[in-house]
Amino acid sequence: MDKESPKTFEEASKIIYKEAFQIIVAKQKDYGTRNILDFGELGVLVRSNDKMARLKNLIASGNAPNNESIEDSWKDLLNYSVIALMLRRGWFTLPLEEEVGKLSKVNTASASTEIDIGKIVFKKKEASKAI
Repeated sequence: MDKESPKTFEEASKIIYKEAFQIIVAKQKDYGTRNILDFGELGVLVRSNDKMARLKNLIASGNAPNNESIEDSWKDLLNYSVIALMLRRGWFTLPLEEEVGKLSKVNTASASTEIDIGKIVFKKKEASKAI
């Protein structure tokens, strides 16, 4: 299991989100956007269904996985949900931070909402209404 030992539900959530975040960014670097854009939200649903079928089979049978761990499959499902929401919001094709840094040095001092998940800080540009 995880070496970190959370004391609260919120801390436990942050640990898992942080792990999933690291995976989704690493996979985005490897895959790019084309594999998802080729089939869109329906493709994400199919991939999610494949993960669910794998999990159902492994958990029901009690068999140990031959490849990725059961936890990895759960994290993949979490990330597929994030990808589907990004597709719906038109955000999936946003560049990776390292790509933005290469293109230009953008002033990020404008108003933003920060969501701190462990050592990761997500920033979202605010509209005029409060969150």
